[in-house]
Amino acid sequence: MNTPAQDYATDCHVHVFGERREYPMMENRHYTPGQADTQALRAHMQACGIQRVVLVQPSVYGTDNGCMLDAMEILGDAARGVAVIAQDSPASLLEQLAERNVAGLRLNLESSGQRESDRARQQVAAWLPAMRRLSMHLQVYAVFETIVASLPWLDKLGIPVVLDHFAMIPADTPDAHPGIRAICDRLSGGQYYVKLSAPYRIAGTHLPHEQVVQLAQRLIQSNPERCLWGSDWPHTNREPGLHRLEVSRFREIPSDTLHAQWPAWMPDAATRRQILHLNPQALYGFPA
Repeated sequence: MNTPAQDYATDCHVHVFGERREYPMMENRHYTPGQADTQALRAHMQACGIQRVVLVQPSVYGTDNGCMLDAMEILGDAARGVAVIAQDSPASLLEQLAERNVAGLRLNLESSGQRESDRARQQVAAWLPAMRRLSMHLQVYAVFETIVASLPWLDKLGIPVVLDHFAMIPADTPDAHPGIRAICDRLSGGQYYVKLSAPYRIAGTHLPHEQVVQLAQRLIQSNPERCLWGSDWPHTNREPGLHRLEVSRFREIPSDTLHAQWPAWMPDAATRRQILHLNPQALYGFPA
């Protein structure tokens, strides 16, 4: 039986990878994932005890959002999307995406190896008027240093900014680090959100679990109303030694074990309800 904290719980970060002939990947991709389609996503949702998902466009499809949009069509009102578009995309494309329940755009600097904050700023500037009009948010995936360097211009966007995967703060970063303080200050201010997701992207396997727990609680303490939870399903991974066009296996993280993150990162039921239900409902426009 679901607890009140889990009613309409939302996984705010998943991907789908369809059949290769129907959904071809970019030739210049950095890795090749296996198939993880809508049926597999539904199984993940059931195993994890969640009712809603936010599909995020993965790097291997570039600006072709077709696989994500088709999955959202199947899932209906239980799904929202975060798309990736070209810098010169017309406003009409953003309007079409918004009509199909795309709630934001993703700026993926990490997968492309881009570290130049000014270039990213110019890219976002081209989308900003339409994003403001359509009440879209910007989701940023970049290394911690790039995020911190980008805060001055992100502050001025006037739209919600979502920072992927713990804002990519390395889990062993001292709590007094000025970059952590800067991010926590912005969470407190209300324009920024942070996703508590994919701890393996900030800690790997060599750091104690307690460091991730402490970082999660530090971010939550800054403003529980600006934290989101995501699984990063199906847990993509580029296996060492494989060519980028060879299929890399997903990380082996059973969906039914992810519940353990909730009480560890969010110790009380009220906070869990805020992060798993109320925050996604407000940001992504899920029905009340």
